Amino acid sequence: MQLDSIGKFIAELRKKKGLTQKELGEILSIDNRIISKWENGRYAPDITVLKELSTVLGVTVTELLEGKKNTDNEFVQDEIALKSLKYYTKQTQKRNIRVSLIIIISLIFIFAVIFGIIKYNEWHAENVQSLINEVYDFDGFIVYNKKKTIILFNNFIYKDEKMGTNMEPIINKIKISVFYKEKLIDVKNIDYEKDVLLSDALRNVSIFIDSNEIKYSSKSYLKIKVDYSDKSNNEKTSHIIKVK
Repeated sequence: MQLDSIGKFIAELRKKKGLTQKELGEILSIDNRIISKWENGRYAPDITVLKELSTVLGVTVTELLEGKKNTDNEFVQDEIALKSLKYYTKQTQKRNIRVSLIIIISLIFIFAVIFGIIKYNEWHAENVQSLINEVYDFDGFIVYNKKKTIILFNNFIYKDEKMGTNMEPIINKIKISVFYKEKLIDVKNIDYEKDVLLSDALRNVSIFIDSNEIKYSSKSYLKIKVDYSDKSNNEKTSHIIKVK
């Protein structure tokens, strides 16, 4: 059993029901692009929507996970269900392991670079992150001495309650500005080739500042401003992230 077979099965059943991806998404209260990812074999449906999805498509959860209809007896159905759920869990674990490895390798590289800078150039370093109650989360480092300041922000995460729902903002560009002591020190404008969810847009954002002009004294003076326009309702949003 493969994700692509599940995706093809979902697409086949959806079309038989005369539903578009958008209509199915509205029934399940999720973005139609998530439906597209299922049908393209990129992701398996989240376990929280499996029951409702199978009901809408007129199949059992077992048949949905197996990627085909069958007429096996109840015992065999149970065996297939067990096999399917084990596979589903295994695929999720593999995806989580890959993400964790990427994060660990990135952190090791960053720490290695910072350690080398500190050791050979007598620099100082501090870690930076957003306040706990912020809508956005990120990791960062500040490396500095009397003449130079280097700032790195990455691993941006959108953690508002709208994330993962049909209310999550959809954008095609975003502007991220960095201020120190209320002075703009860097701005990053990112344009995307197509509309994307805000959480997906932020996932790959990284900001690197190398400056001889910043006389660093405290990270409490740092602020990050995020600007974007929600394509679904044309609402412009501007948010200031405070750091600690």
